[in-house]
Amino acid sequence: MVQLVLILTALWAAGAAALERHADPDGCLTCHSLPGLEYFDDHGVRRTATILKEAYYGSLHGSVPCRDCHRKIRDYPHDPKNGYVDCSSSCHVEEPSEGKRFSHKDIVEEFKKSVHGMGKKAGWTKDFHGGNRLEEVETQQNPSCRYCHYNEPYIPPHRLAQFMEAFNHVDTGCGSCHQGEVWRDQFGGHILRRLIGKHYSKNDANALCIRCHGDHEKMKAAKIRDLETGELKPSTPRFVFAVDSYAKFLHARLLEVGVEDGASCIDCHAPEGEGFRHGILSHRDPKASTHPDHLADTCGQSGCHGDYAKNPLNRGFLLTDMHDMAWVPRDRVQKAGFDLEVVKDSPWWTVVWVLGPLAALFLVGQALWWLWENRDEAVPILGGWKFRTIMLEMPAPPAWWRRLLGTRDEEATLEPGGGDLDDHLVILYGSQTGNAEGVAENLFHLAERWQLPVRLIDMAELEPKELARFQYLFVITSTQGEGEPPLNAQNLHRYLKELAGKNHEKPLLPHLHYAVFGLGDSSYTYFCQCGKDFDAFLEKLGAQRVLPRVDADVDYEEPAAEWLAKVIETYRRLSGHEGVEPPPEEVPAETGYGKQRPYPAPVLTNHNLNGPGSAKETRHIEFSLEGSGLSYEPGDVLGVYPTNPPAYVEDLLRVLGWSGYEEVELAGERLSLREAFFSRLDITSLTRPLLEKYAEATGAELQPLLADAKSLEDYLWGRQLIDLVEDYPPKLDPQAFVALLRKLPPRLYSISSSPRMHPGQVHLTVGVVRYHSHSRDREGVCSNYLARRRPGETAPVFVQVNDHFRLPQDGGTDIIMVGPGTGIAPFRAFLEEREVSGASGRNWLFFGDQHQATDFLYAEEWEDKRKRGVLTRLSLAFSRDQERRIYVQHRMQEEAAELYAWLEGGAYFYVCGDASRMAKDVHRTLVEILMSQGGMSEEKAEAYLKMMEQEGRYQRDVY
Repeated sequence: MVQLVLILTALWAAGAAALERHADPDGCLTCHSLPGLEYFDDHGVRRTATILKEAYYGSLHGSVPCRDCHRKIRDYPHDPKNGYVDCSSSCHVEEPSEGKRFSHKDIVEEFKKSVHGMGKKAGWTKDFHGGNRLEEVETQQNPSCRYCHYNEPYIPPHRLAQFMEAFNHVDTGCGSCHQGEVWRDQFGGHILRRLIGKHYSKNDANALCIRCHGDHEKMKAAKIRDLETGELKPSTPRFVFAVDSYAKFLHARLLEVGVEDGASCIDCHAPEGEGFRHGILSHRDPKASTHPDHLADTCGQSGCHGDYAKNPLNRGFLLTDMHDMAWVPRDRVQKAGFDLEVVKDSPWWTVVWVLGPLAALFLVGQALWWLWENRDEAVPILGGWKFRTIMLEMPAPPAWWRRLLGTRDEEATLEPGGGDLDDHLVILYGSQTGNAEGVAENLFHLAERWQLPVRLIDMAELEPKELARFQYLFVITSTQGEGEPPLNAQNLHRYLKELAGKNHEKPLLPHLHYAVFGLGDSSYTYFCQCGKDFDAFLEKLGAQRVLPRVDADVDYEEPAAEWLAKVIETYRRLSGHEGVEPPPEEVPAETGYGKQRPYPAPVLTNHNLNGPGSAKETRHIEFSLEGSGLSYEPGDVLGVYPTNPPAYVEDLLRVLGWSGYEEVELAGERLSLREAFFSRLDITSLTRPLLEKYAEATGAELQPLLADAKSLEDYLWGRQLIDLVEDYPPKLDPQAFVALLRKLPPRLYSISSSPRMHPGQVHLTVGVVRYHSHSRDREGVCSNYLARRRPGETAPVFVQVNDHFRLPQDGGTDIIMVGPGTGIAPFRAFLEEREVSGASGRNWLFFGDQHQATDFLYAEEWEDKRKRGVLTRLSLAFSRDQERRIYVQHRMQEEAAELYAWLEGGAYFYVCGDASRMAKDVHRTLVEILMSQGGMSEEKAEAYLKMMEQEGRYQRDVY
């Protein structure tokens, strides 16, 4: 019995002791958990003594009472010096294994001898406690311990998806094990992480070094200790631009695209081996891993160049300089205040001077031979005359030289058809958002099912002169902005426009049979303008139209299907290719969500971004996409199917004199007129096509209005369908009236979130439209529909891909974003994506609105990103905060020199927002900046931007 009592007592005591170890028995956290607990050490360095409870309890030592380690502390309050701990004297006497005491002493000693620890100034380290200071000492060029070792989640956010995939957790989230009592008691974590730990990539390790060494000003201010004299000397250009030269080298480029075979800074300057990795030395130090005597071992370490580097026969391989100044752009060297002579020190200049003349002589010989052999068809070596005169600002060669070579000016020209013509059914498409491309692909598949010879060609990939070989051409194109062609159609559009503007002795394309299908939105002034242009160009060049042009509205699917069938019929009749009639195609049942089957997305949050007193209302709306199967990328758009305002529906029914219970038929479905007005038909838009149909159906006297463009524009402005009905009452029955109306189209909004930052969600930034005109309050259909959505309610949505508005594939590329008002939306997504992906490129945002106090959308987010270095530059323009109106283009002009330097450095330039004024003003400002800063003519500046556009470096999402 006594033994049983003793056992139970021992178990109870052990349990109580175990519980006590989690309860902070000494009450240390009563003070140390308070924020802002700071003090100054003997060297005047500000330090923090605040301990985050959640970080401490979730750490490896979260179950260890404070005084188990801090044994010198006897009373409270205590001297900060008594808080210093030597781990080896407390617990880690025989750890790690093999009898070695665990202590930071060896690390400290090694670090003191390294290039990072030679400063020995106050505050760099004090018994290895320099790591807990709150910030780097401004006058101290050496980093503290915390610069490399700091609180970092064990699994970085941008690697969480990779972690989940690798470990394939099915029914548990990370939090099931990695937080709370289970994690605290059994698993433990680390408060102090090594950023260069094995669970991080080499790019993450590089980021540690580049944070400091990528700052030219900081590196230029650094002093380098002379190994012989011990004297501190100014830094050299090679040292200042070490990151720039490395970034151009093969190893850095491999890492940049995610190939881990490249060598990181740590791999070379602190290779793995015996001992610690804190002794980074100058490459001139005989003990350094990068000293010529040790390069064979460093480059030949496991997983790298191995025996190849260590073989004496390959010694020349080790002479490659990863930090050669020849890799550094000359403008950066000059901007940093160094003489350009430092660039010429590279041995590559010797190669250039020796091989350059020989290569030039070879090229001249090749060119002369080619010109002689191809004198009947030769073109200039430096490109066409237009390229030479505009891009290179060279004078055009004299006519006698062109006649001598048998060449012609590189103008838009077509040889009349002859010889062997291509009788394929040629489908040529220009597409911005993918709709026109989809119609083209449907026609291609339909022709294939008929077993007809068919070709599908992207306008961007067509050599314009190839048109002269075609016999049957079917053009499918959309229109963007203010009647402009899609990006991939711009070159062909420009070519044909120039060609059609000339007088020709005889038709150039009399053999070509063609038809055009245009896509657009009738609510815009230049409805289907690009399709109209191509139709007019081809007609002017003598081609034969075989089908009437179709100008399809946003509900283009039905007219597209009809047109495709007519194309097949017409081609079979004209070409003689009968083909084989296919069996009826089985249309598979829709299984996923998309434009034809939108997903009812639950609203998670919906709040106003504008402050009290603002004249605007901008909603931030978050939707859940969980379980929908929908995915998107930054730059894509979200389509929303709204319903019409019930009050407007009732007003329209009242003006028409109908009850709303009348039955009408839409697409084979019978429903009430009220339901048709509410959810199926566009009953607000007033456009020229609608007026033309209305006049024809009702006999309304609208011809004078339609004949005068200015009068029509004045009438349409600020009016809706209800105004037309009031001004010109229709004598139609409900069925005839609804036949005039188009379907209620979805509205497209730029997505303002990154799917990797917000998995399972999609965010929108929506400007709510409300205004008063012609004695009536009016509102935007979809913006107000969304503004009224409450959390828990749903809205039908789909994702539309926008491949023409994408971040650069190279995360190291700088980007400039101009997005006033709600144009900020995609750039919020861009910056979130750049942050979560660890992109190293700089980010510059131009934002503007009316008042900073009330209209600075996402102000806290931008300030936070700017402080953390995610947002490099933030330029603001609030038009109504001063007497003179200031817009984003004015801020661009103020920073013209820096903006031009970014463009010259390869930066991408993005614009999002209003197409009618803002985008044009920004474009004009870019031209002026190129003229003033680059010394270009206006024509050359326009050509510069056109080249950027073709390279994907100038992207616009305007509406």
